Amino acid sequence: MENRSQFEPQPREPSSFLPAATTSKPKDPITCHVLDLVSGVPAPGLLVALTLLKPFGPSAAFKASTNADGRISSWEAPDGPSLAEIFENLHEHPDGGMVWSLKFETGKYYGVGNTFFPEVEVKFFVLPDRGHYHVPLLLGPWSYTTYRGS
Repeated sequence: MENRSQFEPQPREPSSFLPAATTSKPKDPITCHVLDLVSGVPAPGLLVALTLLKPFGPSAAFKASTNADGRISSWEAPDGPSLAEIFENLHEHPDGGMVWSLKFETGKYYGVGNTFFPEVEVKFFVLPDRGHYHVPLLLGPWSYTTYRGS
């Protein structure tokens, strides 16, 4: 009888490495993710607004709330073009780029008096042919940091 340690990896069928199929909407070209640094877990239910600032802005805001995993992968569109349509026409903008704003409603998330920031706004450039833009926010009631994710 073969003696295998309980810690050795068990062989699996190749199909078990593949993610399960989903029927969710495709990701929008700009997504975000919020991690609550106090609790060490994702920040669910945080309201976020996405606004085109330049050119031709500010636009009406695209809005969403973070899901249970602290992520937003699709936005509720205001009247007008969708986020995907704006990105499809990126090459038509005079300087070839855009400036966007993500506004996180941190005061509503933590509660008034429980945070230094009523909101956190992150402004960033979007340039042609630079792929998907993912903006993580590492959030605490007294500090935050962000970066361009993948």
